[in-house]
Amino acid sequence: QTAAELNTLDVQESVWLGHVLRTGVLIAGALVLLGLILYFAGGHGGPKSLDEALGKQTEVQPVHPRDIVDGLRHGSSGSVILVGLLVLILTPTVRVALTVVLFMQRKEPIFVALAAI
Repeated sequence: QTAAELNTLDVQESVWLGHVLRTGVLIAGALVLLGLILYFAGGHGGPKSLDEALGKQTEVQPVHPRDIVDGLRHGSSGSVILVGLLVLILTPTVRVALTVVLFMQRKEPIFVALAAI
């Protein structure tokens, strides 16, 4: 491949990686916003203090995937927000995985190893 072809390939890959990040963040934001709308529409009201909003007076409870799925089935606003946060957390991971695949397609084993690490 010529240098011009490689440069065009680099630009296309950068555009795809940018789309992955942008799309992930937009989906996550939309899910969190939807969860907040459901929360306030459900008559829960808002927190009465900053400490309550930050959860300083409550214990941290483990969250299991089954609980999230059950919550989504029942229309739980908290579960929708959690899915949004999971999408936000997983977005960079998907980007790295895509980078590994792109380097594998270009047959660049050193970059595959670096990206995988």
